[in-house]
Amino acid sequence: MGVVLGVVAGFGAAILWAFSAVVYRKGLEGDVDLVVANCFRAPLGFVVLFFLCLCSGKVGDLSRAMGNSRIMAILLIAVFIMNIVGDILYLTAIQKIGVSMAYPLSYTYPLAVALISSIILGFSIHYMVIVGTSISLIGIYVMSSERGGEGRYSSIGIMSAMGASFSWAIGIVIYSLLVLEADPLIIGALKLAVLILLSIPILLICYMARKPRIDTKMILYILLGGLLGVGLGDLVFYISLDNISASIASALTTSAPFLSQILACMFLGEKLTKNKMLGTLLIVIGLLLVIIFALGNA
Repeated sequence: MGVVLGVVAGFGAAILWAFSAVVYRKGLEGDVDLVVANCFRAPLGFVVLFFLCLCSGKVGDLSRAMGNSRIMAILLIAVFIMNIVGDILYLTAIQKIGVSMAYPLSYTYPLAVALISSIILGFSIHYMVIVGTSISLIGIYVMSSERGGEGRYSSIGIMSAMGASFSWAIGIVIYSLLVLEADPLIIGALKLAVLILLSIPILLICYMARKPRIDTKMILYILLGGLLGVGLGDLVFYISLDNISASIASALTTSAPFLSQILACMFLGEKLTKNKMLGTLLIVIGLLLVIIFALGNA
């Protein structure tokens, strides 16, 4: 039952993250400061997750976890790497090259999770993982060769997407260790609380330094995207991590690139070119090989 729950939760996280990507893109239209926008993703999600803690009688567990210096120190590191550095890079990629290209490139992180897990946790890298990685890298090359409206693709956007992928991978490995010590809902709520605390000084510094434009539309979209992404999406993903390994859980979330392509086409008017579709297909095929290996060795 635990494995089934983990698999379902992994796919659920993929769906929520795909929708959050589209909502983020709507909020990033126009001249929006990405660092400032990133600071508004956590509050609504924290309110919802704290309410879930109240309803489930886990406020006491939340308080005890906050008093555990080891958990809080590890959580602080994970939040900075994954939710500050990684997510700012992700928002940059969405703004520069669009959801239908940035999303699949960023979501190659399961390959990095497998590599980091093998180094930190001592897992050996199977040949199927190498083959899957190679196929996905070919897909990344195909997507990266897409020409933009000015006759060239955005190298900044592509590099940002790949940087987000690596940052997320490090964070996922850390979070997979944290859910062994505390309930996924507790980790999710504490993660958002730490993210808010880290975001407040960043927001104040940015505002005093350059007084960026902050409009209601951007705030509402980023708040909603944060609820779907770092709030509910991450919570469901932690449930997956709590029931199956990090490599399997992260690989399952790569079912979302095709969904992101469809959603970007429906709601954002982004074109589905041959390069984007072929690149996404190759990435997913490569990651499916990793999934097959992971499930066979679970």
